[in-house]
Amino acid sequence: MIEDAQPSKRRETIREIRARHKGKEQLPPGWTPKRAQEHEVYLSREREAHLEALATMDELTGLENRRFFEQNMSAVFKRLVEGKGRKNSPRTISIALIDTDKFKEINDNYGHHAGDIALKKIAEVLKSVIREGYDHVDRHGGDEWTIGFVDVDQETAIEKMQALVERMRDLEIDIGGGKSVKVTLSIGVTTASRGRGARTLEDALKQA
Repeated sequence: MIEDAQPSKRRETIREIRARHKGKEQLPPGWTPKRAQEHEVYLSREREAHLEALATMDELTGLENRRFFEQNMSAVFKRLVEGKGRKNSPRTISIALIDTDKFKEINDNYGHHAGDIALKKIAEVLKSVIREGYDHVDRHGGDEWTIGFVDVDQETAIEKMQALVERMRDLEIDIGGGKSVKVTLSIGVTTASRGRGARTLEDALKQA
């Protein structure tokens, strides 16, 4: 009598083997599975914050990029136009459009690395001019910049920009190798208030 043959044991697939061992990796000393999970959540949030920053900031200077600046300041203009009585509605908005004079000469004479150093320094100075949480500053493109002052009248904005021009004129930017460069700025300012001046950021930029 011939007995029925026993079925051979099926071999696990690579996917099944990985699934069986998933989560069994050695944890750092003193870590529990719960702590490891919390750490993964933290890293995930850090990655999300990094990606968000890349979408809103200029990579070289760390200032707002043009898209994010325009998004923020367009919202401020909307609150201005909506008028008195609305929460967080500003009374005035001053826009400064800033151009770096003859910046191409720095790139041509000293190279793009020197140009990048100069741009970072300009950005650092511009950031010191604004009030964090109120005003906005961006690298508008290349060697152009924009500042949006919220609840700052035209006289005050002009005074701030005159001080900025003088500060940059006196500043020597170290570009390495024992060399330094000087940078000057040309700035236009326009101010909008309730019932007067530009009604949109686009109009303000044309007037600056």
